[in-house]
Amino acid sequence: MKFSKSIWTFTVVLLVIVTGSCSSDDDAPSNNEKEQVIGTYELTALNISPAADINGDGNTTTNVLTELPCATATLTLNSDDSYSWTFVNVNVSFITGDLYNFACTGPLSTKGLWEVKNNLLTLSDGANIVLFSVGANNELTNTIGESLPGFSSNMYTMQ
Repeated sequence: MKFSKSIWTFTVVLLVIVTGSCSSDDDAPSNNEKEQVIGTYELTALNISPAADINGDGNTTTNVLTELPCATATLTLNSDDSYSWTFVNVNVSFITGDLYNFACTGPLSTKGLWEVKNNLLTLSDGANIVLFSVGANNELTNTIGESLPGFSSNMYTMQ
C-alpha cells in the first residue's frame, strides 16, 4: 500500500510540474489575427452625442456622415505593418444653445505602423497613437467618448 501511495503522489507532483511549466502565448498576436485585419477600410460612422441637425434640414442624427457627405476617410493596413490614412477633417464649433457648425477641411493624411493584439488595433505615426477595437465583422471602432463639440466614436468597415 505504501508503494502505490508513493506512485500516486509522484504522479500527481509530476502532473502539477508539467502543467504548471507550460507557458501561455495569449499576449502574442496570432498571424491569423493580423491577416484578418489587413485591407482597406472606409469610414462608415462618425458619431456625436447628443444628436444634432447638421445640415439644417430639421432632422437630427448621431452619425455625422448621414448629413455631411464631405466627411470621408480611408484607412489601409498593409501586410508589412505599415498603414496609410487619408481623411477629411471635420471641425465642429459651438454657435449657441444646441446649435453647432460642422465644416469639412482637408483632406489630411498620415502614415505609420500598426499592430493588432487581442482585438485591439494600434496605429502609431511616431507622434500620435490611435486605438481601435476590432469587431467580429472586421469593423474598426475608435471610441473617443466626448460630447459635442467633440466626437463620441468613429467606425471603419473593411471594403
